[in-house]
Amino acid sequence: MAAGKQLLSLSAPAVFPIALCLGFSPDGQRITAAAGGGTAKVWDATTGKELLILGCHPQNANGAVFSPDGTRIAVSYDDGIAKVWDVSAALNTDATTGKELLALAGHTGSMHAVVFSPDGQRLATASADGTAKIWDATTGKELLTLSGHTGLLFNVAFSPDGKSVATTSADRTAKVWDVSTGSNRRQQPLTLYNLHSFSVTGVSFSPDGKRLAISNTAGEARIYALPIEDIVAIAKSRVTRTLTPDECRKYLHAEQCPSEP
Repeated sequence: MAAGKQLLSLSAPAVFPIALCLGFSPDGQRITAAAGGGTAKVWDATTGKELLILGCHPQNANGAVFSPDGTRIAVSYDDGIAKVWDVSAALNTDATTGKELLALAGHTGSMHAVVFSPDGQRLATASADGTAKIWDATTGKELLTLSGHTGLLFNVAFSPDGKSVATTSADRTAKVWDVSTGSNRRQQPLTLYNLHSFSVTGVSFSPDGKRLAISNTAGEARIYALPIEDIVAIAKSRVTRTLTPDECRKYLHAEQCPSEP
């Protein structure tokens, strides 16, 4: 098997020994990461040169992500706060840090992840307090709290169309939420079970939004179909009998079983 070639090593001073949640800028020219000591950093993705330090916050940073237009970076911290930094001017000058635009406060536990919506207008955060929140990325106003998990949240992701978010939790489930109402078209958040006894950590939508990939602490990754018609097709291919109403509610998230063609 051919191995990849290492192009860069992005090192940090000993005072900031931890790098978390690496991510490229939309144009692929820069890399950002959360770092121990309450900072996030930005490097040139070609040369490995350190460009910016965003901080220093009193608590450790857990996640850092570029906005879709590459002008802002959102950083989540251990004290339940996320900050949004303007980096557009700094990256085009000799500045060594960005300008803080917003501080999002409202979670009561460590904020484990933050992500921009595809249009850059909203932010989603995931916290150890068991909730996710949706925020206005321009004003910092809290728009919605997503409550329903029974364990801390590890991660959150927007769907490609920006209409849904998926969350993963130590309660061994992932949920898919409608970001305008906090539920979905079936009146309740879509909950993905069958994850044995392991916390669910990573999450990612497919580019067309029809599949959801999730990972757990057992080292497994699983892919779930989301459209009801795809779920029904899979069920019909694997079950040789008609589903009961209880099974349709539990597995298809439908109050009534779909009619036979």
